[in-house]
Amino acid sequence: MKLRAHLALLALALILPLGAAEKVSAPKGIPPTIKEVRYGPHERNVLNVWQAKSDRPTPVLFKIHGGGWYVGDIGATEPEADWLARGISVVSIRYRMTTTDILPAPVHDAARALQFVRSKAREWNLDPKRIVCSGGSAGGCSSLWLALHDDLADPKSADPVARESTKPLGAIANVPQSTLDPKWILEHIGPEANKHKMIFQSFGAKSADEMIEHYDRYRAAIREFSPLEHVDRNDAALYLSSGDDMTVPAKNPSHGIHHPMFSVKLKERADAVGLTCYLVLGGKTEGTLSPREFVETLFGMK
Repeated sequence: MKLRAHLALLALALILPLGAAEKVSAPKGIPPTIKEVRYGPHERNVLNVWQAKSDRPTPVLFKIHGGGWYVGDIGATEPEADWLARGISVVSIRYRMTTTDILPAPVHDAARALQFVRSKAREWNLDPKRIVCSGGSAGGCSSLWLALHDDLADPKSADPVARESTKPLGAIANVPQSTLDPKWILEHIGPEANKHKMIFQSFGAKSADEMIEHYDRYRAAIREFSPLEHVDRNDAALYLSSGDDMTVPAKNPSHGIHHPMFSVKLKERADAVGLTCYLVLGGKTEGTLSPREFVETLFGMK
């Protein structure tokens, strides 16, 4: 794939180490068409919508900010004008943080927001069948989880939003975590990654060592919220990008939590079952699609 402007597709705050992301000001961009619409009961359950001008329902890029599920905000994923110019609407969501609400809060909020967008498709001139999720770091993990997890739709629910599908057509994930299993991480990436708060705070644990020591207590939750555990050939197509520093053990927590091994092993699993999955390491994209081309291909625009 030709990556070219891939880093521009994901906000700068999403590709920097998480410690640095807290210091980056949200980029100034085009004001949303619909601002801070509430999709759930929590104060952070809001989303912004940038509507592309079209006489027909438009496809949607559904953006989830990064930050380890404990920092970051909706403003860090404002869309580039290029998406809108190509007839693609953009949705960017805010969600609950694990500082106050551990898993499943961040990913279930993302699922609910996606269902809410589908419920508003006719009103907002969106195509509910053409939605691609996109995010960096923890936002990438959430995007992968939505793409790979079984659909959470409840067709018998009294809530019309809950009847909508939580499955996107595809997912773009930049430096994502494909698993939150501290044992797997220790084996494949090393101890530094397990020092990052995302690994243990997300489960309400005090450390990754605690999770390993009491592994049976956390086993079911680890499996449920690790995208790697849900890969199936019928899942949504994936586009993964990461750096190319494969040093193991990882040099520090930031390198560890964004280690390319997360994407490499997910690509291997996807290939094994026949799921479409593109992988870009270090921007080496010759002969392949760019993220924009990936999205346009899924949307039938190429």
